[in-house]
Amino acid sequence: MTTPIILGIDFGARLSGKTVMAWMGRDGFHLDRAAAGQDADHFLEETIAWLNPAHIYVDAPLSLPENYRVMDAAGDWFYRRADRQLEAMSPMFLGGLTARAIRLATRWRQNGLQVRETWPRGLVRELTLDGYRHKGDGSIGMFMKTMRQAGFPQALPNPTDWHEVDALLAWWSGWRDLNGQAAVHGDPVEGQIVC
Repeated sequence: MTTPIILGIDFGARLSGKTVMAWMGRDGFHLDRAAAGQDADHFLEETIAWLNPAHIYVDAPLSLPENYRVMDAAGDWFYRRADRQLEAMSPMFLGGLTARAIRLATRWRQNGLQVRETWPRGLVRELTLDGYRHKGDGSIGMFMKTMRQAGFPQALPNPTDWHEVDALLAWWSGWRDLNGQAAVHGDPVEGQIVC
């Protein structure tokens, strides 16, 4: 088995079956997911230990607003600079999902892996990919055609749902980051989002 350099993760609720990983092996792309009812965090930890990727790009907040460190009553308790720049959802709104993602990213970093936050919708905006309909609306096939036309760097698999598409977009953000093409939003101390 070839160790993947980049692993893209669409991070979902713990038992929902909506956590998906995208990675490129010698035989092409793989889309692996936690089954409904399966502990997604355990699935990710086991699979990442087995794959041992060099770089992980996660579609989930991996930090909190800086104000939780400086504790300024007048400061921003809800959004990070990156969230404001991208008009993304607050990590605080996502609550437990944010806490789980930060915990996992901390463990992976302690094991020497590079872990960065990404946001698929931010990449879609960055590349102005027309026709994108997020999770449930629109045609996945049409959007995959748009990704190919926009220069996705590898042969694309056939995803079955928008979570698999988002995992591929997380992978693409990682590829762009490692090839000096990514846009990076936010502050390095508070937390950044790579698109």
